[in-house]
Amino acid sequence: MSDTPEWPSLYQPGKEILNIEGREPEQPGASYLHNVGDVFRFTFFWNVIFHTPIFAICGLYAFLNITFSPSRSRAVSRLEKDDDFSQVDVGDDGQEGESYPLTQRLHDDDELTRQHTARSATIKSRSSKRKRNETRSRLTFSLLALLVFLTFGLAGTTIASVLVSLLMSGMFKAGGYSMSTWIPFLGAVISVLVSVLSIWPTVVDLI
Repeated sequence: MSDTPEWPSLYQPGKEILNIEGREPEQPGASYLHNVGDVFRFTFFWNVIFHTPIFAICGLYAFLNITFSPSRSRAVSRLEKDDDFSQVDVGDDGQEGESYPLTQRLHDDDELTRQHTARSATIKSRSSKRKRNETRSRLTFSLLALLVFLTFGLAGTTIASVLVSLLMSGMFKAGGYSMSTWIPFLGAVISVLVSVLSIWPTVVDLI
């Protein structure tokens, strides 16, 4: 069979397993690959289907985790509320009195009140600018993380396809066997499983 089959050209696998005693190496109705380029093409297509979505999911998870990370606004608001209240007063009998705003204690001192007001306005303006810059930089960093995952996914797919196709072609040619179109499919599945085992304890923990 010299003609190159079209991808994926999958067929009933029972033709290669059941009742093959005394039959020809290439079964009727089956598809086989003979050139290294065809083996690479089939392996690459299957790797793109199985391999790339894993990196895309990890990249999307990193994108959402960075973009919608817990904000510091709640912590800042708590600190501002705590600053507006003084320490708890202790009465003559040793019991704790009611706490009251710090601005009431400083009401008699106009100069300190003006300084406190000006400082609060400055802090709020700086925090608003910082918040806008933080949101912009966070979105940029999340997009960069997604792009890095997609780039490494495509690069890993290409490298894995080259290595797997060369290895399988060498083994089948050395043994004088005909390579079924199911072999690149199985090679891509094994490659994806190896990638998942290498991604889980490292990349997921980093995200």
